[in-house]
Amino acid sequence: MLSHVSIHGWPPPADIDLEAIAHFLRELLGGIIRVGPPLAVPPERLKGTAEAFARARVFDPMQPLQDRKPLPMEVEYEKRRLTEPSDMRTGILYDGFAFSEIAAGLLGESLRRRSSLHIVFTDQLVGTLDPNDRRYHARTAVFSVPVVVSSAGLVQAPARPSDYYLAKHALRLAGKAEGAEALLGTQSAGRWLERGDPRMTDIAKGYAAQAAAFQLWGYPFCDDPACRLFNAHRQDEMIRAQLGGPDFCEEHAGMFRGG
Repeated sequence: MLSHVSIHGWPPPADIDLEAIAHFLRELLGGIIRVGPPLAVPPERLKGTAEAFARARVFDPMQPLQDRKPLPMEVEYEKRRLTEPSDMRTGILYDGFAFSEIAAGLLGESLRRRSSLHIVFTDQLVGTLDPNDRRYHARTAVFSVPVVVSSAGLVQAPARPSDYYLAKHALRLAGKAEGAEALLGTQSAGRWLERGDPRMTDIAKGYAAQAAAFQLWGYPFCDDPACRLFNAHRQDEMIRAQLGGPDFCEEHAGMFRGG
């Protein structure tokens, strides 16, 4: 059983209502579920945390994370990003397990309780190295302690429909690359998530449920494409699994009822 779930933003993603996520988990799990304060770095730890993030940057997606000394300008950028959250950009890809480890250092002793779950929601883009093709891929969530859910990943990690990429390539060949996103977005409204999408919170609820499954049973996914625990690799799969019908397959609905 999970006796305590704590949800944090770093900073709270603009597109996701964390209180709505907490309400969903209360109905699903019971117990004490709260939205904690946004993670903040104490002044005395700012330099070390900034250096850790600079080391966590993925510069070459075809290579494992490099153990390198970050440049002073990279550390200064991370300091500004940590102290001025409104200026945080989402284009940098961070190693997801390194990101989780940095968050764990701020959350401290509470992570050690087996019956507790911590979920960190972030606007930053996180990824992991795929053991099959040995390259980094952006992820919607990274299942570690704490679990990290990325709003940028919800938009960028699952692939869009194949006709999107074909049409975008054709527009580029025709010299219309700048208008490709706007045109295709108009023609394909609703087929994938974009920044500011009103569906973002409802879709993020499923990733919070996956975090709970990871903590409860050691595995967050389901093979049923209609279950919120389905490991979607495409935008249409994600939207169908999260918004297409009942929340969970019969097996996982029963497992959640039984704790």
